[in-house]
Amino acid sequence: MKGAQSEPEPDWAFLSSGRLMALVGPDLTVGWLCVPEPDGTPVLAAFLDPVRGGRLTTAVEGCVPSGRAYVGGLVLATTLAGEGVAVEVTDWMPWGGLALIREVRVRARPEVRWVTVDHAVVPTRLEGVHGRRDREGWVVSSPTGVLVVAGPARTRVRVGPTGEGHVRLIVAVGANLAQARAHARAARGVTRTAELARWERWHHPNPPVPRRWRGGFRRSEAVLRGLTHPAGGILAAATASFPATPGGADNWDYRFTWVRDGTLSALALDLSGHRQEALAFYRLAVTWIGPDGHIPRPLFRGNGQPPPPEAILPLAGPGGEVPVRVGNEAGFQLQIDSEGTLILGLRAHVLHWRDRDLHREFWGPVRAMADWLALHGEDPESGVWEFREYTAHWAYGQAVTIAGLAAAARWALSLGERAAAARWRAAAHRARERVDRFWSEERGAFVASDHEAAGLDISVLALGLLGVVAPDDPRYRATLRRVGLSEAEGGLVRAGGVLRYEGAAMPFTLATFLLGMARVGIGERAGLRVLERALRSATPLGLIAEHHDPCTGRQWGNRPQGFSHAMGMLAALMVGGGPGTSSRRWRDHAATVADAGRRRGVAGRVGDEVR
Repeated sequence: MKGAQSEPEPDWAFLSSGRLMALVGPDLTVGWLCVPEPDGTPVLAAFLDPVRGGRLTTAVEGCVPSGRAYVGGLVLATTLAGEGVAVEVTDWMPWGGLALIREVRVRARPEVRWVTVDHAVVPTRLEGVHGRRDREGWVVSSPTGVLVVAGPARTRVRVGPTGEGHVRLIVAVGANLAQARAHARAARGVTRTAELARWERWHHPNPPVPRRWRGGFRRSEAVLRGLTHPAGGILAAATASFPATPGGADNWDYRFTWVRDGTLSALALDLSGHRQEALAFYRLAVTWIGPDGHIPRPLFRGNGQPPPPEAILPLAGPGGEVPVRVGNEAGFQLQIDSEGTLILGLRAHVLHWRDRDLHREFWGPVRAMADWLALHGEDPESGVWEFREYTAHWAYGQAVTIAGLAAAARWALSLGERAAAARWRAAAHRARERVDRFWSEERGAFVASDHEAAGLDISVLALGLLGVVAPDDPRYRATLRRVGLSEAEGGLVRAGGVLRYEGAAMPFTLATFLLGMARVGIGERAGLRVLERALRSATPLGLIAEHHDPCTGRQWGNRPQGFSHAMGMLAALMVGGGPGTSSRRWRDHAATVADAGRRRGVAGRVGDEVR
C-alpha cells in the first residue's frame, strides 16, 4: 500500500464530449470511463482501483511512449517510438457525441512492411458488469448502459510505399447495445481536422490575462467546456471517489453540478467570452428554484435531474483507500449559499452581456430567491465544506447571502421595484450585523462559523472578496495575515500550499487561489507569488485536481476539478485587469464596496508586473 502511494502519479489526460468523459494515461490506457453518462457505472476504472478497475489498452509492437500533448482543445496526441518506426496516436471525442476515437498513425522506414497494433479491454469487476467479444469487437454491459469497442484485438497495419499506415478504434456508449453501436457508426466519419477546427473557433482568441498564463488559461477554458453537459449542467469533476488524501476516507463523488461550483464556472466562461455555455447553465439552474424561491438541494446531475442516493462500491483507491462512494449525500443538505450565489451569477451574466431581455426574464427567479433568503438567511446549514456532523451559521454562507440580497436589491431598483429593494436591503443589513459573531478576539481573525469547533478557514476570505467587509477593515487585514502564516505559526500555509481549514490533511488548490486573489485585491504583490504557486500545481498537461501535495508534486482528489480551473481563470482575469475583471465585477454587482474603482487600479498595477 505504501509503495503505491509513493510512486509518481501518471499524468492522466482528460477527454470529453460533454456527454462522455474519460481519463487516458501516458501509456494509452483508458482508465476511467462511465456509461452511458459521466455519472453512470464506471466500467473502466483502473486509475481508481488498479486491481478491480477495468481498462482499455493499446500497444504498438516494438514501440514505447515518447511524449504527448494536447494539440488543440481536448484533442490528445501521444507519440511512440521504436526501431525504424514512429507512431502518433490521437484520442478525441466528437463534441456532443457518445464516442471516443483513437487513431493510430504509423510511419516507418522502407524495410518495415507491417506494424502490429494490439487492443484489449478488461471491464471493472463490479456486480452486473460483464464483458464479451463478438465479431464486431468488445461489448461491456452494466446496470446503467453499454460500452462497445469497435475493432479487432490485433491489427497488422500495412505500411505502404509511402511509409505510412493507420488504423482506427472507436469506443462508444449507449443506454443499450443498439444505441452504443449506432453511436459508434456515427463517429466513423469524424476527422481530427474537423474537431481541431471546432475547438479553435470556440477558444477565446486573445484573453485579457498575463501572457505567461495564457496557455494555462486556454487549458482551463477547455476543461470547463469539457465538464459542461449539453443540458447545461457544469460538473464539479469527471471522477468519483479518487482519494483526497493517501490512505484517507474522504472519497466523494463529484460527477454532479453544484449550484455554487457551476455558477463560478459559468462566471469564468462569461468573462472569457463564452456566453452560450454560461447561459445554458443559468437557464437550467433557474428550473431548480422551487415555488417558495428555495433551491431544494445544492447539487444536481449534469442533465438537471436530482442526484441518486449515495452508495458504496466494492472498489478501493490506488493505496487501498475506502470507501469508494457513488452518489453524494450532500445533495440533500441545506447549503445557504446556493440562492445568493445564483443571484450574483445571473446579475453578472445580464450586466456583462448587457442583455435587457434576460434582465426581465430572470427577474422572477431572482425575486423568488431573494424573498426566500430574506426569510431563511439565518437558518443553520452544512456550510461550503459540507460537514455531515453538525449544522451551524457559516461566515461563507452569510457573506454570499449579504452579497446576493444587495445584488437583488439593485436589480429591483433598476425595474422600479422600490418596496422589494427596501425589504432586501433591510435583510442584508440584518445579515451584515451577524458577521460580527465570526470575529474571534482569541484568534485575531474571522473564523468559519459560530460552532464551538470553528477555526481558521479559507472561506472567510469571501467576506472581503464579496465586499461584505471593506478591504481596509483591520479585522479583514488581520485575518489575511493570520491565514497567510505557516501552519506551525498558526496559519493555513503548508509547504507553500494553502489548507482550506485548520487540521486539513492536504493543501487545497482552490484555497491557494483564494488567498492569492484576496492579497492581490488589497494591492499586495505577495498575492502574485501565491497565485503562481497555485498555477504551478497543474500537471504537465495543464490539469488541476482538488488537492495538491507541494512536497511530492502529486495531485489528490477528483479531477479535473472545475472549481479549481474556474478560480484560476478568475484570478488570471483579475490580475490581467481587462474588461470584466472578475473580482471587481462581483463587488460591483453586490453593490457593497464604495472604493471598487480604486481597487481596480491597484489590481491593474499589480497585474502589470507579470505581463
